[in-house]
Amino acid sequence: MSDAVSLPVLADVTHRTVPPQQLATVASRVDLEDVTAFVAEAAGTLAALVRAHGGRVVGPCMVVYHGPVGGGNRGPVEVCVPYSGELQFGEEEGQDRPHDLNLYVAPARTEAYLTLRADQVNPQVAAEASRLTRAYAQANGDPASYPREFYYPQDGQPEPGQIAAEVSWPFDWKNQLRPVSEHQA
Repeated sequence: MSDAVSLPVLADVTHRTVPPQQLATVASRVDLEDVTAFVAEAAGTLAALVRAHGGRVVGPCMVVYHGPVGGGNRGPVEVCVPYSGELQFGEEEGQDRPHDLNLYVAPARTEAYLTLRADQVNPQVAAEASRLTRAYAQANGDPASYPREFYYPQDGQPEPGQIAAEVSWPFDWKNQLRPVSEHQA
């Protein structure tokens, strides 16, 4: 890269335990050039839907890549918005549950993650962050099949130097050299 943006390194990766989460999601097969627009539109629609139906958005938009995107692949991409409360849908106009909306509780998980500043959010850095979080997950357990990305802030654009995204890779903790009590980050 020509700018002074540095690539992340393995030492930047850490992990956390995430409790179960209620998620409102929508998924689609998307071409690489359409991912950004799909994510932005879906995240905004999901957040508005949650608020309009009695819920409260409780975290950043999460994007799960269920397969490769790019290189001619229309990849399966799921956009998720965590929420609290019970969503109410009715028979009245505008109260129907959209047919493509999925609601479920994601189980608790451990995930390797790496935070990215606004100036680091680009495909090259995201690919390196994904590679590093997978390497961390493999070194400490059995990684899940696909990575996740989280985008901040929930409303608006991040300021330069502000945390703008996280790349994470869920995994089952198997590291026998570090007791389970030590892995609670």
